Amino acid sequence: MKYYSLIFLLIIFGTIHPGYTASFANVVSLYDDLVSRSYRYIRPETDLNTATSVGFKFYLTNLQDLDENTGLFSVAGFFNINWRDNNLVWNRNSYGGGDIHMHMPTKHIWTPHLILGNPYKEGVVISLEESTVSLYENGDATWSPADSFQMACDADVSYYPFDSQTCQMMVLPWQYDANEIRILIQSYTVDTTYYSENPQWDYVSSTLYNGSSVNALYISMTFKRKPTFFMINVIFPIILLGILNIFVFALPADSGERVGFSITLLLSIAVFMTIVSDSLPSTSSPRLSSVGIKLVADLTISSLIVVCTILGLVIHHRDDAKPVTSMWRRLVNTSKKCRPCKRRQNNGIQVGHAEGVKETEKLGIPNDDKDDVSWKDVSRFLDKCFIVIFSVVLFLANLSFFMDIVAGVN
Repeated sequence: MKYYSLIFLLIIFGTIHPGYTASFANVVSLYDDLVSRSYRYIRPETDLNTATSVGFKFYLTNLQDLDENTGLFSVAGFFNINWRDNNLVWNRNSYGGGDIHMHMPTKHIWTPHLILGNPYKEGVVISLEESTVSLYENGDATWSPADSFQMACDADVSYYPFDSQTCQMMVLPWQYDANEIRILIQSYTVDTTYYSENPQWDYVSSTLYNGSSVNALYISMTFKRKPTFFMINVIFPIILLGILNIFVFALPADSGERVGFSITLLLSIAVFMTIVSDSLPSTSSPRLSSVGIKLVADLTISSLIVVCTILGLVIHHRDDAKPVTSMWRRLVNTSKKCRPCKRRQNNGIQVGHAEGVKETEKLGIPNDDKDDVSWKDVSRFLDKCFIVIFSVVLFLANLSFFMDIVAGVN
């Protein structure tokens, strides 16, 4: 609070006219006269049927917090509120002829009673303890209350962590309707002259506007998340885990590590899903976040990989006394007749066989058992198929994720 008070005092003293020549006695006389003529609870209008025009301008100094999970939107700043007090007009010639710029405590002068219309918890009255109002001889009054304002904000995390959040600050003239206080906007954007950058969010834009059905001032501010931290610590590990999942089929079936490797990656993806879900609100409106959908897709793919790994191991360790069915035999033989296989045979590469190692036809040795297929051959064939299938599925899942992010950001 001391920080905002210091800013307030610097602004106040910075506005004192350099031609100030009034004596102390003249200022004291004017102060006593103004106090005797001021009424704190009566609007400063000669005709109370006339609405008091109050001008607003907001200076943003810092974004303190924007928590999507709890819906907390907290900013620090101060207002520049102006109106004319017709009861506090004076003639400078009656007080020594000096250009007097008075500072009246708020306890001695009328100020608009303002509250936050969308507080985060309890109601918040916009005021500054022991603050003053700057007065000029024509009755113009300027008040600059500063504080830390906490509002409720419904976050949209559809494209987290590449999201932008737009939150509102609603200011209500409490106990005054539109016939008593007329809100004037002096600047239709937030003034960022004193703004300090937030490490997690970039300030994008803002707008000030009047309410259509409620006599209120709305201050809408948009901030964009800085995604670098989340890219390195969330998105990149998720993509890497998905790629590692495919390599389970490259492990030797006899190593005994396939199931443990695939289940470990499945649990890792589940842990990342828990971490991400803890930082997001428990809502699906307007839609689930893109990273949440991707984690569900990766978890499903990883679960299917575990199932396929177990089925492959069952086939690999099947008793060779049981003959391979004709369907599997045709599939394996067809894969052996592919161009890469023929190229390896023509280059004189030896091909492993369940009953031993045979030389290729280029060496002149007949290959009488080329149609003999074992269950281990079927298992190796399935491993190659699974690598291709899950690589395509994972590529499409990642491509869909990034296309959804790009469409949402643009």
